[in-house]
Amino acid sequence: MLKNQNSEISTINAYPSWDLNSIAILLDTESRLEYNTGDYSAWDVLNEKYKLKSISDFWIVDTIYLHFDDEYNIDVLIEEYKNIPGIKKVTPNGISGDSSDICLEVKSKIHYYIFDIGSVDCPAGCIYHKYFAYSIDEFFNVNNIGVFEPVSINNFETTILIEPQWFKDRVECRKRL
Repeated sequence: MLKNQNSEISTINAYPSWDLNSIAILLDTESRLEYNTGDYSAWDVLNEKYKLKSISDFWIVDTIYLHFDDEYNIDVLIEEYKNIPGIKKVTPNGISGDSSDICLEVKSKIHYYIFDIGSVDCPAGCIYHKYFAYSIDEFFNVNNIGVFEPVSINNFETTILIEPQWFKDRVECRKRL
């Protein structure tokens, strides 16, 4: 229904903001030393529960990636792993680049959608974005909220534009773009 409203967004599909089968972990100094010697076991129960497939150690940034057989709700994995002794930080594995995307945020009986057209060097995270916002109420009335391009380039001069209020208000939605 919304994609028919604007031909620019007609080909956009949802794109995960991070891998759905891996997380990035930063260990404290003592646990890192245990991990390096093969003696760190605090995460063994969760690794078995979530069917750990492999571990990769990106030592240059002191980050360990856990890769699982299945796809999971990454927020759930983060919540569980961050409570393990010795783990300082757990984040999604967002190293997979970016793309055009769609997000949804529901407030009361209104569904807010932001369509994001990402462009230029998306394997590294998309340099430019153009956002289209819509809302749909409980009676399926569509409201075109607005369009926002954070960066404008004219004659090789870059201008960063101020976010409109509708964009600022969609905090939860923007976390996933």
